[in-house]
Amino acid sequence: MAHAPSLPGACWLDLDETACLKRAADEMGRHAARLGRAPPAGPYVVAGRVLNTTGVVGESGSPMARFSCDASPPGVAAVWPAVERLARLIVETARGVPAGLRATRPREGGRSLDEVFVHLGNCVWWYCSRIDEGLSEWPDAWLAPEDRFLAFLPLSRNFYGNYPEERKGLVHVPARYPTSDRAEDWNYGKSLRRQAEHLAEHLSYLEHDLDGYLGARI
Repeated sequence: MAHAPSLPGACWLDLDETACLKRAADEMGRHAARLGRAPPAGPYVVAGRVLNTTGVVGESGSPMARFSCDASPPGVAAVWPAVERLARLIVETARGVPAGLRATRPREGGRSLDEVFVHLGNCVWWYCSRIDEGLSEWPDAWLAPEDRFLAFLPLSRNFYGNYPEERKGLVHVPARYPTSDRAEDWNYGKSLRRQAEHLAEHLSYLEHDLDGYLGARI
């Protein structure tokens, strides 16, 4: 697993370090353009092998790496503009699909757009809960899936902004709603980093599946 610390959301998974670095080099510019930035020269940070005995690493619910630089993260003010921009791109891309097709799945095993937004909203809260075991689940106020997702983003930003300074360096192994690796550990930096990376992943999925959503009209 690799990521570019200076480019929130930039994350790659591959079978070995060489392939991972090649993907980073090939795809860095595209991600930077999404954020309206120039691609950084580096560095890329590569973790050791991410082990998962219950499924494929990178699938929903699988573990992700904690990098050494997560111990000194850039902070919410540096990351959150990218989170908001990626969220806006997801919403804008989804609006290319007619309202009548939002409950239609683009392919077997895929999520409908409504299901995607439910998942995204759930995960905004879930990433926060990785470093606060007692965090109450946020009420959705009967909002539509897309509106619920958007409503959870400022709650999440406030969570990170108000997180106690003395706890930012701590490592947590959450027992509530774990990934397939129940021993996966988290800290403030990893939790914050994954907010942006998860949105970037789903923006790519949505772009890939767009024809499938629209093809449901045929």
